[in-house]
Amino acid sequence: MNIGEIAETFIRAAEIDRNSHEHVGPGALRAQQIAYVHTYSDKLGWRKEVGDKLDPKADPLADERKAFWERIASMPSAAEISAMEAIFDWLKATDDDAERRALWAWARAKAGGKSFRRWCFKVEGIHPQTGRRRKRPRLAANFRSSGR
Repeated sequence: MNIGEIAETFIRAAEIDRNSHEHVGPGALRAQQIAYVHTYSDKLGWRKEVGDKLDPKADPLADERKAFWERIASMPSAAEISAMEAIFDWLKATDDDAERRALWAWARAKAGGKSFRRWCFKVEGIHPQTGRRRKRPRLAANFRSSGR
């Protein structure tokens, strides 16, 4: 296994970790309706006319049903979860927490999460170049421990 393959393994583990978190319950509030008084001219055209009906081919729940099945299809398999746990063992093998956090944040960013640059500035308070310098030794250590 070379360093590139190890990096790809970490990125795949971050994707699996992102997909395995299931949200149960109502969705988060994304917007709030502010009370607004509508005038009569605003309300013109809101009512239905006689004979107005939904398209008989249209399914009002089609999008919800599609989202449900897409979520089920993206859930990780048992083998993928086992591989992710092996990656977590690699992460726990380091003594330096800064390297571990930088490597995992980088992998999550590559998997489609928050950007690595933003994580470096907002969470760690470091420059992204420093974050990259912290992740490289961890990847190299995993490369050495993988048998090469």
